[in-house]
Amino acid sequence: MGMRGFFYKLTYSHRHRRAHLYNFGCNFRCKGCFYRISPPRPGRRLSLDEIEGALVSLRERGAVRLHLLGGEPTINPQLRDVIDMAKSLGYRVVLITNGSNRVPEGIDRISVSIKAVSNDIHRAYTGRDVGPVLANVRDAYERGIDVHASTVLIPGLVDVAEVERIASFLAELDELIPFYIIGFMPPPGSPWRKPTDEELEAAARAARRYLKYVATSNPTPESIRHKSEVILA
Repeated sequence: MGMRGFFYKLTYSHRHRRAHLYNFGCNFRCKGCFYRISPPRPGRRLSLDEIEGALVSLRERGAVRLHLLGGEPTINPQLRDVIDMAKSLGYRVVLITNGSNRVPEGIDRISVSIKAVSNDIHRAYTGRDVGPVLANVRDAYERGIDVHASTVLIPGLVDVAEVERIASFLAELDELIPFYIIGFMPPPGSPWRKPTDEELEAAARAARRYLKYVATSNPTPESIRHKSEVILA
């Protein structure tokens, strides 16, 4: 996937009253990325006019939040326009990000996937240094943005000790930051396996030494697919 992203799909969850706008493209090359299991196949680029029309219509249907996800939304050159558009319509805007770029103004909440805090692990897994990620998470928190964080437990790479280090970093900012530990879903050919529920619970116990709100999930590819109405694609 290229370094300059584009929006290719907009869906809506009536149950959660939220729209999801998908970016194609990422600046990380994570060896265990879910998209290696189920790669997106965008048919076309959505125009800003199309996105605006859909967001207006969804507000009339009760939408209150816009989730920007991908890929990595912060590489999209139209991100600033979409944020401004959504805020003018009264949306609360949530950014799902890898933390590689500074969080733009106008974002109400981030859900940041911290792959690792040890630079050797982070670089081996993503191809990028972790320093900017940690700096951008700290910057977002200090600017008053609501920070949620997650990591993927990968036995043999991002293990319980590394999860504990991530939790320690977050607790330096605020012990009330919600933290989600997700079981790894191995793509074809992966050298790493899926964790057991017992390993996930061990990671959660380690994280709870630092953070008040820790949750886990051990998903399958089928369980994490969004069951949402496709609005634009």
